[in-house]
Amino acid sequence: MLLTPYIYGLFNTRPLHTVAEALPTIVLPQLIEKILTLRHMLPNALIPIITVIGMSFPLLITGAIITETVFAWSGMGALTMSAILSRDYPVLMGIIFVVGLGVLVLNLVIDVLYAVVDPRIRYS
Repeated sequence: MLLTPYIYGLFNTRPLHTVAEALPTIVLPQLIEKILTLRHMLPNALIPIITVIGMSFPLLITGAIITETVFAWSGMGALTMSAILSRDYPVLMGIIFVVGLGVLVLNLVIDVLYAVVDPRIRYS
């Protein structure tokens, strides 16, 4: 929720820079504005937005810990807090492992999305 203005700002300012960079290659009289926007501007503009949204995942986990503690909801956040307070290190290591694995998988998904959104990005 806190990153929403930042993502909105990225989406509004980034296409202006990408048009200036790619203008010589995309100025063709037969292209209409929507095709120009969807085909050439959107892939360039989505890369930083995907990055910001994907990297906000650890913030969501931290927010879940705080929210579940404040509202007394049961979940991984409450389990984390109770493991910290009772010094239950095996449970805490398991939670950190699961969250770390989730972050790694999400980073892999973000890298694959880069290649899907912008075909110029290829991994060999």
